[in-house]
Amino acid sequence: MPVIITAKKDGFRRCGVAHPARPVEHADGTFSSEQLEILKAEPMLVVQELVGASADPLAAMTKDKLAALLTERGVSFDPKAKKDELLALASALPQESGAQEE
Repeated sequence: MPVIITAKKDGFRRCGVAHPARPVEHADGTFSSEQLEILKAEPMLVVQELVGASADPLAAMTKDKLAALLTERGVSFDPKAKKDELLALASALPQESGAQEE
């Protein structure tokens, strides 16, 4: 399953990778299941598993679109927040059931 990994400190190394302080999507199979458990347990990393197609659009959204989504859903955030911070907030939102596709 694909994952998005964000380091709390830029360049933090774990499992043979220097992780940046911005969200990076890693394709399915990049890490073994053992490595994923190590990464998830590491407090210096934020690891988000992408389950289904519904998670992909958030990572592709611009900072402004993420801010608009959060505002629409009534979530408070710092106007100076970086995209990765907005992405983390948006990823934590409950999925809307019955959403209409346009």
